[in-house]
Amino acid sequence: MKPCEFIRILIVIMVILSPSLSSAVPPEDKINLEHLTIEDGLSQSSVFAILQDNRGMMWFGTWDGLNRYDGYRFTIYKYDTQNPQSLRNNEIRALHEDSHGVLWVGTMKGLNKFDREKESFIRYTHNPNNPASLAGNRVHAIAEDQKAILWIGTEDGGLNKFDRKTEKFYHFQNNPENPNSLSHNDIHAIHVDAQGILWIGTWGGGLNRFDPITPCSILKKEEKP
Repeated sequence: MKPCEFIRILIVIMVILSPSLSSAVPPEDKINLEHLTIEDGLSQSSVFAILQDNRGMMWFGTWDGLNRYDGYRFTIYKYDTQNPQSLRNNEIRALHEDSHGVLWVGTMKGLNKFDREKESFIRYTHNPNNPASLAGNRVHAIAEDQKAILWIGTEDGGLNKFDRKTEKFYHFQNNPENPNSLSHNDIHAIHVDAQGILWIGTWGGGLNRFDPITPCSILKKEEKP
């Protein structure tokens, strides 16, 4: 077969198949998205965190309250000045379910642990008189490593390691005199990889790669791995 004949046959085949290939990708006007709004029971329109727990429930953290959705209706949790076991603050920034099935909620005024049986919250906040308290109240990230240790990233206090048994927080913060310290105390993202390494995203301070066994090594924004 001559090259020109092969090309013509190939073009014919592509023309024949093109309608079926294009139909595999639906046009925008055929995509159906369901909208859940305040009218459906959502507490507020700005959603910052989403989680599905091990029971199938959907959780949504908004600017004004925590929402649990069972597929039919919303249950809303908010701060109550008269109830010390309510959510500490309504501005939700992070949601995490740990390996024990416990839901953790990061807000702009502290960390919260949800008690499913009592439908109440245990609050963890920064106390300047307690060095073992949460380092900062603006919680943006929560992650769990392979040893079931919780790591909490705050906007105003750096990285926190939480000891569940003693309920003490250990702090990892920027030290200008130590190039191996955290690059910036404003943390917005944490990921634990398959090797147990923590990847910590900061606001303006680049990316940090942290091995909990050894000192923190920094990968700045302009550097390549």
